[in-house]
Amino acid sequence: MPALAGKFFTEYTPTVPVGTIISFSGEAGVNLPRFTECNGAIIDIDDSPKFTKLFNTIGAMYVKTWSNGETISSGELRKSISDGTVYEATSDGTTDGTDISDDSGVTWVEASTKFQLPDLRGEFLRGYDHGRGIDSGRQLGIDGWQEDEFRSHIHHSTTLANLTGSGGDIEWGGGDANRIYGFDTQATGGPETRPRNIATVFYIKY
Repeated sequence: MPALAGKFFTEYTPTVPVGTIISFSGEAGVNLPRFTECNGAIIDIDDSPKFTKLFNTIGAMYVKTWSNGETISSGELRKSISDGTVYEATSDGTTDGTDISDDSGVTWVEASTKFQLPDLRGEFLRGYDHGRGIDSGRQLGIDGWQEDEFRSHIHHSTTLANLTGSGGDIEWGGGDANRIYGFDTQATGGPETRPRNIATVFYIKY
C-alpha cells in the first residue's frame, strides 16, 4: 500500500464516521484497516464483533424486505414487512403468504444479530433526493434500488402504401386507397443503459 494511503488508514481513519463509503483504486479484496468491501456479505456480530458499530449504524438498511413469490436460498436474510425484524431462511423455497410470519413456502428464524453489507459491485451511486423533487419517493438502502431505465420518449415512424385494384404496392379486391402504417426499428445497443465510466472498488467504514 502506498505510503500516503497507509497514512490515511492508520492516522485519519479514526475520525472517519462509521458507515462512510469510499472508492478505492487498488485491487479488489485488499484488506484495509477498519474498512471492508461493499460486497453484500452477511455478517453475524456474535461471530465478528468488530462490525458492531457498523451494525448499529446501518442496521437492516441493506437487507431486502420480504415479498411474496420470491425464490429464496437457505442462509438469505429478509426483513418483515410489518415491523422490519430480520429473519434468516433455513430452507430453500418460494415465499408464499402476506408477510414473513405466515410464509408457508420457506422456513425462517429470527436473526437479530445479523445484517448485510451493501453490495455495490457493478452499481452506480446516486445522491439521496431528500426533498429536492428530482428523484422523489426513494428509500435509502436496498429497498430504494432502481433498475436501469430510459426517460419516457417516443420514436414515431410511418410509411405510405399505395393500394390499387390493378397494381401498386399491394394488390387487393378493388377500388383505390392509401394506407399509412407504422413499423418497429431494429434493435441497437448493448445489455444495459449506462454512462461512460471506470470501474473502482467501494469499501465501507466499520
